[in-house]
Amino acid sequence: MSNMQSATEDVVMKEGDWLGRWNNRKIAFHNLYVHPDLMKHERKFLKANDKVYVPLCGKSFDLNYLASEGYDVIGCEFSETAIIEFFDEHSIKYERSHHPTAPYEIFKGLNKKITIYKGDFFGLDSAIMGKVDAVWDRGSFVAIHPSQQTKYVVLMHDVVNPTGKYLLVTFFYQGSSSGPPYSITGKAIHDVFSRYFNISVVETYRNEELGFLKRASIPYAGVTEGNDPITFSFIMCSHVTVKYNHEDTLNEEYWKKIWENGQIHDFHHANVHEHLIKYKDHFLHQNCRVFIPLCGKSVDLNYLAECGHEVVGCELSETAILQFFQEHSMTFKQSQYPKAPFEVFKAADKNITIYKGDFLKLNSSVIGKFDAVWDQGAFIAIHPSQRLKYTDIMKDLISLDGKYLLFSLQFDGVNSATPYSVTEMDMEETFGRYFDVSTLETYQKTESAFLKRDALSSAIVFVSLLKLK
Repeated sequence: MSNMQSATEDVVMKEGDWLGRWNNRKIAFHNLYVHPDLMKHERKFLKANDKVYVPLCGKSFDLNYLASEGYDVIGCEFSETAIIEFFDEHSIKYERSHHPTAPYEIFKGLNKKITIYKGDFFGLDSAIMGKVDAVWDRGSFVAIHPSQQTKYVVLMHDVVNPTGKYLLVTFFYQGSSSGPPYSITGKAIHDVFSRYFNISVVETYRNEELGFLKRASIPYAGVTEGNDPITFSFIMCSHVTVKYNHEDTLNEEYWKKIWENGQIHDFHHANVHEHLIKYKDHFLHQNCRVFIPLCGKSVDLNYLAECGHEVVGCELSETAILQFFQEHSMTFKQSQYPKAPFEVFKAADKNITIYKGDFLKLNSSVIGKFDAVWDQGAFIAIHPSQRLKYTDIMKDLISLDGKYLLFSLQFDGVNSATPYSVTEMDMEETFGRYFDVSTLETYQKTESAFLKRDALSSAIVFVSLLKLK
């Protein structure tokens, strides 16, 4: 988990590549008609007045068709040439403006409900364009390099409403092609989408007229010279609905039992965390407001307060909170938060506040924004299915110029309980949506209670610094 630069920066999805295609008229992917699969399966995934997203839309006829059918249409496209040609060719008047906080120019139809964001698809999330009811993916997924597919799916999960639907067209062909479009099997589609979406195949059929097959010297009918097998193309239209995990809350009973039974040797440190001491100057300035999620009775709370910072923690277990104040001989005031399910424990003589309740129900309207976050083990403590929600909350809580110090672990094997392993791909799929991530330190750990418990030989420790993009 070195610096979290995209491993595929030099492969695809560069603005210059797509601009070059449009400027040099290398747009064999553009159809001069409405996609037949859209018309055929429209009623399977769209309902009246839906807000429909068409990623990497080019100057697709589908945009105008969907708007004419009464839908509110949103597109995203790198090329200004493509966007202007779309509006001109369909005689649609438009206005253009700059998004106030994001690097996108917005082209908005005046006589049709069509909006196109000019810019990088991978930066366009729900915070910028809002949620959509449906996605029509007529070729964007197969246009991106396979190494970017997971990132693509994570972004789609972010922009689609919980009840939304997604019609996807993909290709499978035998033979070699450098792409795009890239071939993908039905199993591969399931592997990359199934973590976030429910998938059903609505149609597969043979297509012998696709131009890219000829371009790549892949015959589209019959038998090739010699004894090579017949090669062909499939289009798969997948009716995809969003999968939202039902584990939207922390397991309160589990954590209560852990604390009541004193089973805290896996994660509680008697001393201030060594990485906090070592790297505090990397993410803290004078008089910071610091947040510690799932804080337990961490001595780091007191350490940071003594360093002059305002410290806020969140913890499910009242036992842990009471033990913290008792062990540090602090008096405190206990109150009920008026509009959220949290009890507030505030130290009388130190700048320490702990919110008792479920972290996954916390937001900035309850506790405000923070200059810094110290994640001493919260991210590796929650179930992997909750990581996207966790990072959504973190994005909400941290200020624009805030910094975030994160301790994580990576190991092979299956552990029976927390902590959970975090891979480089996990970091990209979760934090990578909102944060730039750099690794400050990494080393091998061979002695730990959880390693012995789960019969693991070692784990790799990562200390990472995160900043909002």
